[in-house]
Amino acid sequence: MSVAFYSYTNLLSPYMLHRWRMIDREFPGSLVVLTRHPDPDRPWVYRPGDMDFACVNVPETVVFSNHLSWSPGLTKIARRDPARRIVHLLGDMSGLNALRIIRPNCNHAFFLTNDGGFPETTFRPSQSLRWFLLGRRCQGTMTPGESGRRYMMAWGFPSHSIYNSYFSQDVEAFASYRDGRQAATDRETIRNEMGVQAGDLLALCVSRLLDWKRLEDLAEAVQLVPDATRKRLVLLVMGNGPHRAPLLTLQTIQGLRFKHLPGVPYAEMVKYYAASDFHVLPSEGDIWGLAVNESLSMGKPVVCTRKIGAAELVKNAWNGFLVPPRSPQDLSQAIRRLAEDEPLRQAMSKNALAIEKQWNSQLWMAELKRMLRDLRWDTEPPANGLRTTA
Repeated sequence: MSVAFYSYTNLLSPYMLHRWRMIDREFPGSLVVLTRHPDPDRPWVYRPGDMDFACVNVPETVVFSNHLSWSPGLTKIARRDPARRIVHLLGDMSGLNALRIIRPNCNHAFFLTNDGGFPETTFRPSQSLRWFLLGRRCQGTMTPGESGRRYMMAWGFPSHSIYNSYFSQDVEAFASYRDGRQAATDRETIRNEMGVQAGDLLALCVSRLLDWKRLEDLAEAVQLVPDATRKRLVLLVMGNGPHRAPLLTLQTIQGLRFKHLPGVPYAEMVKYYAASDFHVLPSEGDIWGLAVNESLSMGKPVVCTRKIGAAELVKNAWNGFLVPPRSPQDLSQAIRRLAEDEPLRQAMSKNALAIEKQWNSQLWMAELKRMLRDLRWDTEPPANGLRTTA
């Protein structure tokens, strides 16, 4: 009897597309189910018809909250398939929708694929209801790193049922571009377009414009940088969203050359990583922060807060700097050190490339297969599709 994966998600993103292609190659006949319309503030727009694997869109029509919503199209999908063993990967979707998948397929395997989170912000009413309904009906979870592990353990998942999802972009594609001739050409072209002259530095911030991204901290930090250093900086913010006040502040900082690109297709973003000298992410609310992975894969040092999940990829003063959240002073000092100490910056750039072997999608696939072996799902179906929480 063959095994197939059904993956449910509310978001189509490049790293997910990469992973689903890997799943489809390993387990033919798998299916991706999109339960929401794409987020307009993201730098990618995909349609199910563009996929090179099976994908259907069943958008929600009734939304009570982020965790209680209804997608009528799931009715036909959530049915028992006696000819195959189905592994259901439940992404960041509504708990109500997830229950509609679990109930008619109670002897299938169910796993949460979770981006991570922080235990201190776990116990909100809507979130509690979601995990009460959904989490205790799953046999395990895949979540990135230690922050994700702490988050899932705070919800009662036993340690042995938590697997690392190695949240990552396609590092092989990044490396191929980075080491090719095109990256050097794109770097020179973009730096010329941005007015980056010899001796100048291009600081990049890839971020949606949301309040918890704390771009106001970045604006204040840049103002605290000494005038002579600030005049050598070109700051590029890439991203869109409703919280635009920090952009107005950045535009008025004396001596700073500031650029904003609201909507760059994801395929083009790698060019700007190549053109930059280092990356700054002042966010205090990213449950992961994939821009950290992408920057390190391009050999760019990263300055980020300790508050985000991806902070565990940054080793202080080795491949970047970790700073406290909401601390423009510390953020400013880190920017200044990267801008003024070229040998340090070059050493950090070299160290950043270690991310390719330490954190990638191939490690995630190995974890996925290990999860199946642990449950003996690759040889026989489980006796009970539900798990019990310790």
